[in-house]
Amino acid sequence: MLTSRQLAVVMWLVIFVVFVMVLALTQKNVRSSVVPLLKTLFASKLLVSFAIIIGYNAAVVWFLWQIGYWDASMLYDTWHSSPSVVLDRLPERHRGRAPTIGASI
Repeated sequence: MLTSRQLAVVMWLVIFVVFVMVLALTQKNVRSSVVPLLKTLFASKLLVSFAIIIGYNAAVVWFLWQIGYWDASMLYDTWHSSPSVVLDRLPERHRGRAPTIGASI
């Protein structure tokens, strides 16, 4: 069950997505940017990066489940801490500044 804070975040995200969709449908310059945005979002380098992150997290969770240190009640905490674990593995030259996808691949 979602807490009130999480529910508020979900509501604001829905409002934002609806706003962007209305904007995309009503303004031609925004509408013409949708296809390039989707092509960029699903670029092969990004998909490979996401697949590696998901695979790494799945392997760690599976291993911890096998040895008895993880169960389904920890799913919420696992979901929210996984990106920080992966981003913590960035090389030292990237720390202290915003990492770029190209520099990490």
